[in-house]
Amino acid sequence: MPTAPKPHRRNVPAPKPQARRRTPAQDGYDRRWASFSAQWIQEQFAAGNYRCAACGKILDGGRSGIHVDHKRPHNGPTDPLFFDEDNLQMLHPSCHSRKTAKTDGGFGNGKRG
Repeated sequence: MPTAPKPHRRNVPAPKPQARRRTPAQDGYDRRWASFSAQWIQEQFAAGNYRCAACGKILDGGRSGIHVDHKRPHNGPTDPLFFDEDNLQMLHPSCHSRKTAKTDGGFGNGKRG
């Protein structure tokens, strides 16, 4: 009795192991940043700024629905841009993920300079 043919296997190289990503804490997003960004969000809401900088939709007041994003790249917490309030913007989590993927090379995109 004939047997089923073996499935065809293309000669595909194994994926390269990726280097471990740095943790947010290693990039300076620690308690100091959490406190600073929470205070900055409160100040923005008090001033009437409650829209996502990317899509323009209203941000809800819940902390999980708001991400604080750096407009210009920084080199960690010692860089003056890290805590520069003029370099910050509020984004929806999905808008922030989209922006980060474009600029930092996520989701298969190349890193942009």
